[in-house]
Amino acid sequence: MPADYRYSVIPAGAITDPRLCLRDLQVLALLGRHNHKGGWMYRNQTKMGAEIGKGRRTINRAIKRLVDAGWVEKRLRGIGKTVPVPGAQPFASHYYRVIMDNSVPPEP
Repeated sequence: MPADYRYSVIPAGAITDPRLCLRDLQVLALLGRHNHKGGWMYRNQTKMGAEIGKGRRTINRAIKRLVDAGWVEKRLRGIGKTVPVPGAQPFASHYYRVIMDNSVPPEP
């Protein structure tokens, strides 16, 4: 881990969210290290996977669960100065933002 990362900011409610697994929380913590510039960041899934010893597909599945649970928001990232076109760029990268004030569903 690079020395310039001293902490990660993640929402406390995500820790006890029953919809998430430990891998999801690990990915959320990776994203939480970059929680600046209004919260939006660009993170390469392959590089994130390398940081925790997992593949891009594992990161992608965790991000999908985090988005579905409402803890992460993602936006399509354009290429260069090109405006992103949903559906036309199936393998395009995304910007991510950790949602700090999501509500946790009540206990079953």
